Amino acid sequence: MKKPVGRKKQEPKAKPKSSPAKAIKSAKTPTLSTFTLRTKLVKSGSRTQMLAETDSLSMQMRVYSPQEGKNGLHMCPYMDHSFVVLQGKARFHGRHGEAWEIGKNQGIIVPSGAYYCFENSGEDVLVILRAASLARHRGDPSLRLNVDGKHVDSHWPENLRPVDHVDINEYFE
Repeated sequence: MKKPVGRKKQEPKAKPKSSPAKAIKSAKTPTLSTFTLRTKLVKSGSRTQMLAETDSLSMQMRVYSPQEGKNGLHMCPYMDHSFVVLQGKARFHGRHGEAWEIGKNQGIIVPSGAYYCFENSGEDVLVILRAASLARHRGDPSLRLNVDGKHVDSHWPENLRPVDHVDINEYFE
C-alpha cells in the first residue's frame, strides 16, 4: 500500500518592511490658493482666462461668442483634459464623425491622444471651465497635432479660431 502524497506546508509570507515616515518640513510644503469663476463675456471671437496652475494641473475659463469657437480637429498627445459647460451649449466632434451636445453643468473628458474639436452650438455666449493635466514628464502638454500628425498652434488659421475678440461689459459669475 502506497502512502498518500502529502502537501508541503507553506511558510507564511514575510510582511514587507515599511520605511519609517520621513518628517515633512512644513516650510517646504506648497500652500493652497483660491480662484473665482468670473470672466468677461465676448461680443465676438473667443478669449481664455487662466484661473490657476500648478506643475501638473491647469484651470482655465474659455468664452466663445454665439455660433463661433469652432476649432480644427486636433489632439494633445501629452495632456488629458476636461471641459465643463457653465453657460450655453457646446458641440464636440470626434475623429470619426461622432458628435456630443454638452449643456450647462455637463462635461466631457478628452484623454491624451483623442482627436476632437468643438464649437459654440447655442445662441448664447459659451462659457467653459477647462481643467488639464500637465504631464510634462511625458512631453510638452501644449503640443497639438492635426490629423496628419503635424503641429498646429491654437491661433493658426488652420485651427479656425478667430485671433481677435471684442469684450462686452458683462461678466459670467
